[in-house]
Amino acid sequence: MNVFLGVSNISRSVLLNGTVNANGFSTTTWFQYGTTSGSYSNTSSTQSVSGTSDTTISIDISGLSGGTTYYYRIAAQNSVGTTYGSEMSFTTTTVCTDSYESNDSFSAAYGPITSGSSYSGKICSPSDVDYFKITVARAGLISLTLSVPSDKDYDLYLYNSSQSVVAYSSSQKYVHAIFYLASTTGTYYIKVFGYNGIYDENQTYTLSGTWLSTASAPTVTTGSVSNITTSSATLNGTVNDNGVSTTAWFQYGTTIGSYGSTSSTQSVSGPNTTVSISVSGLSSGTTYYYRIAAQNSAGTTYGNEMSFTTSDASRPTGSVNINSGASYTNSTTVTLNLSATDNAGVTGYYRSTSSTTPSVSTSGWTSISSTTSYTADVSYTVSSGDGSKAVYVWYKDTSGNVSNTASDEITLDTIIPTIIITTPTSSSTYTTTSSTMGMDGTALDNASGISSVTWSNSKGGNGTATGTTSWSVSSITLSSGDNTITVTAKDNAGNTGTDAIAVTYSGAVASPTPTPTPSATPSLTPSPSPKATPSPKVSPSPTPTRTVTPVATPKTSPTPVRGNGVVLGFVYDPDSEPLTGVSVTIAGNDFSESTETDSNGYYEFDELAAGDYTLTCEKDGYETQTLSISLGEDKVFVVDDVTMEESETGKIYGYVVKINGNPIESARLKLKGIKTKVVKNTSSDADGFFEFTGLGADTYVIFAKKTRYKKAKATVKLEEGESEEIEIEMKRTSKRIIGMIEDAQ
Repeated sequence: MNVFLGVSNISRSVLLNGTVNANGFSTTTWFQYGTTSGSYSNTSSTQSVSGTSDTTISIDISGLSGGTTYYYRIAAQNSVGTTYGSEMSFTTTTVCTDSYESNDSFSAAYGPITSGSSYSGKICSPSDVDYFKITVARAGLISLTLSVPSDKDYDLYLYNSSQSVVAYSSSQKYVHAIFYLASTTGTYYIKVFGYNGIYDENQTYTLSGTWLSTASAPTVTTGSVSNITTSSATLNGTVNDNGVSTTAWFQYGTTIGSYGSTSSTQSVSGPNTTVSISVSGLSSGTTYYYRIAAQNSAGTTYGNEMSFTTSDASRPTGSVNINSGASYTNSTTVTLNLSATDNAGVTGYYRSTSSTTPSVSTSGWTSISSTTSYTADVSYTVSSGDGSKAVYVWYKDTSGNVSNTASDEITLDTIIPTIIITTPTSSSTYTTTSSTMGMDGTALDNASGISSVTWSNSKGGNGTATGTTSWSVSSITLSSGDNTITVTAKDNAGNTGTDAIAVTYSGAVASPTPTPTPSATPSLTPSPSPKATPSPKVSPSPTPTRTVTPVATPKTSPTPVRGNGVVLGFVYDPDSEPLTGVSVTIAGNDFSESTETDSNGYYEFDELAAGDYTLTCEKDGYETQTLSISLGEDKVFVVDDVTMEESETGKIYGYVVKINGNPIESARLKLKGIKTKVVKNTSSDADGFFEFTGLGADTYVIFAKKTRYKKAKATVKLEEGESEEIEIEMKRTSKRIIGMIEDAQ
């Protein structure tokens, strides 16, 4: 007998299919199936088969579980024996439904549902609509809330007894709310459906609400906490008894949604009655969650959960690492790895290059959401100039305690290492008839030290040299023609310097041979470079500095009468960090003066006469802020902190690189706007990165130059608010030209 399998119409019942060849004998066939592979606990009905050709077998089975995988096989038996087909499987479908179906019309609406209760249902298909109904016994507020799956857009509608819409909420929110003042009693209908056919067979929505039924439970609102100490607090709230004698109390505990303690009770009579009850015996520095509760003959109502933290006398403990504990960096932008704990909750941190501990009210704290355990990596900019950089960090908690000082140091090294090829030649070109060559040379870095020397061939191949300050490469395979061999020295701060030699291999192309394993290089005592080939003395490129154009003090006419008034304040960026270099101008009383904010974002004007002034804060890349102030005679006016929002202006950024793709540091770049006549200057950093910001729509030309490199330029057309990334490639001037320049000097 021959048997074959198949299945169709998979649901809670399926049709199992197969073929059987009786081979001329009277044969009986059936199916075995079950939920475990290789084990068949169920048997279908049978079917008789005869003849010598394949016969299709189709047998229905039912009573299956939804969303379940079944394993099955066909079986056939005649007088000769029993034959089994190979095992196959199928999975039944899951039927989407909820407890309120079918409630797809006004007439089939589920209910009446109970005020104050929650109902969870599903929208199972694009056409599925769920109706509920409520009974309003007294005119008053109907409050409905619909919580929907976070990735779904459901709508909530309310209809009166005439089935006319009286209120709806259809905004794209995860929680919908309807507040409707019902002026008539009777039946109201609630409709829940998916916007534009949206549905979800698995996730449920939750419908809840309150309205005036025959007897109304109290209405409550949890209020804030007052009189917080290390062991006690006063809990506050309001209760509306809805005309029924009511008792109110508070539930509280240290776990969200779990209230292990209950306060004393308070009798309530009348609407909007304030309830204030003191609780004691609390633990210091601990967060408590609480809610108000009220009960009358109609039922018990609970307020929303809120929290408070008792006072704490202990300070946070914390630490800081710079760049995960690295010893060196080549960028003034570093990452501070912050970590702190506090039993009451860490609420902020303070960063500084000064070891002076700040007070909790000192300007410059960065606020965070209260947490008992805080970790974060935040960007920080250390001062320019190579050398050791120390950063100090403090943490504060909800009670205003400030931690002990946490600090770390890192050494800033922006000097590019020097690397020189001395063998096979110190020249920039070399010709050989050998298919392999070795290389030697020296590398120098007086700051962080050389960490590695690597090489690469433009025709393919790369590797790591032996040694660092005195290095060698035993064998480099050359290809026919020109090979550019580039050696790269990397220091412990990540700076890289390169040297290159153009090698022309003019010999016959040899068939590939295995590269022999070089013998161990003996340890060498560093010695001076050979006198025959003196190494040029390389002065490190100076760290680029930003040229600041002084702000000219405007001439005023006539000369104002000066007084003894003072105006001062601080300017911050959107992250509450001090904003340096903001141009602040004060104008009024026939007087005008400008200054710039310092590293703390601070500015000050003195010797001012009494009167009304306009204060203007300006900085490229930020929206201008203007304030009006009125200064009294001989008074000190402290201006409210100014926060500068970043403006949506364009920028051009990118990298300056060599022909082999390596970055070029300290390349000087100048940007000129063709129409706007904007002129800006900057320099590339250790990664070759540069950036021009605060640009309007225009066509810009960017010029790049650096000693020992050919000048380069790029043209960029920028639309309003657009950012454009570019790469400027600079070719190195030949060593012959460099020598001529040095001789001329």
